[in-house]
Amino acid sequence: MIDIWDRVKKIISKENVLLNKKSDPNKPSIIICAGIHGNEPLGVIALSNVIDKIKRENITISGNILAFIGNPFALAEKKRYLEIDLNRIWFEKESQNFYEFEQLARIKRLIDDFERNLINGNKVFIDLHTTSSKSIPFIIVSKNKFSVDYSKNFRYPVVVNLDNFIHGTLISFLEEKGYKALAFEGGFHEDENVIKHHEYLIWKAMVDSKIIETEFEMTDVGFEEIKSIRDKIFQIKYRHNISSQNSFKMNPGYKNFQKIIKGELLAVENDNEVLSPIDGKIFLPLYQQNGSEGFFIIQKADF
Repeated sequence: MIDIWDRVKKIISKENVLLNKKSDPNKPSIIICAGIHGNEPLGVIALSNVIDKIKRENITISGNILAFIGNPFALAEKKRYLEIDLNRIWFEKESQNFYEFEQLARIKRLIDDFERNLINGNKVFIDLHTTSSKSIPFIIVSKNKFSVDYSKNFRYPVVVNLDNFIHGTLISFLEEKGYKALAFEGGFHEDENVIKHHEYLIWKAMVDSKIIETEFEMTDVGFEEIKSIRDKIFQIKYRHNISSQNSFKMNPGYKNFQKIIKGELLAVENDNEVLSPIDGKIFLPLYQQNGSEGFFIIQKADF
């Protein structure tokens, strides 16, 4: 990856809040987070690129924008997290003596300050991510109707109901505060084309919400590979929890949305074969050191 980590290091050495601008409390608002997992640098670069362009070209901000980096110290170490996953603890008590709880408290204060005196209820949250396996870009939302409807504004496959299987995420936390919230998985950690997809989604979200005033056109993002996904909306049907992370090994070569069949050998855990319990498509297969989910299985949504 050409200069990726060097660029991230420069970004986080300057500031972790890339933009905090409230132009009109009566206008729509957007919060964008990148790098809540420290092994996902590309979203940080994409968000920095967009904010730099807004500042450099003096683009008019009609609404309210908060853009920040989620876990800068984990990014500095190139680790998903230092002590505990920052994207799993948003509803837990903050008394535990972990760095991530300190960072969570800082982000909560930042959000509370941003929201103070906002009147317009049109609020959007976007959380930028990448995946540990090769993947097309996709969107993750809960089954909240407003978030699901909002996700359809973009040209990506959508996976709903992850909140039924993974708890304590930032998108769930902000949904409870009235935000239409989505996580955007732009693709593989090391695929620099991911940056274009992240930038496209950020610009489209801000322009569609009339938060910024600018012409928006990105024709070179590349949506060809997404056309192979015939079903637009999927839901999770199975989650494989990892009982002991060091003992789990996913079979190589699986990609998100790849078709699998019941009984297919997917992984080995504690020297035991892990077979697929149902037909479907593989989702978020684990090919990184940290993680508590080995994989998910998705099927076409039935709603």
